Amino acid sequence: MINGPEYQIIDDYSNEHVKDDPHGVSSTGALYLLYAPENKTLNPPGEWNSGKIVSYNGKVEHWLNDVKVVSYERGSNDFAKRKSTTKFKNDIGYGIKATGHIMLTDHNDTVYFKDIKIKKL
Repeated sequence: MINGPEYQIIDDYSNEHVKDDPHGVSSTGALYLLYAPENKTLNPPGEWNSGKIVSYNGKVEHWLNDVKVVSYERGSNDFAKRKSTTKFKNDIGYGIKATGHIMLTDHNDTVYFKDIKIKKL
């Protein structure tokens, strides 16, 4: 089974792996372990944040609270170089497939999702 790229959702304020680097490659909005979010603003705990992923012709954008925080091209040289430094380096096909399953995961923290929509463009 091949995992796909992950739009990271985590408690940037309290999670022990993220709280000291709340804008790093493991923080909310990041393409987990590959691209750190830029210009990110999170709402405080107890308030909703909104996220969006746009993928079209291999180009992918991560949005957080109506601000684009990450953009990359699946399978590009830059993507491959970044992947080669992560735990996904030996996962053939990682981040290249155009279709697949949607997964919602947690990090042993309470997480809530609402208004999830998937639209084909």
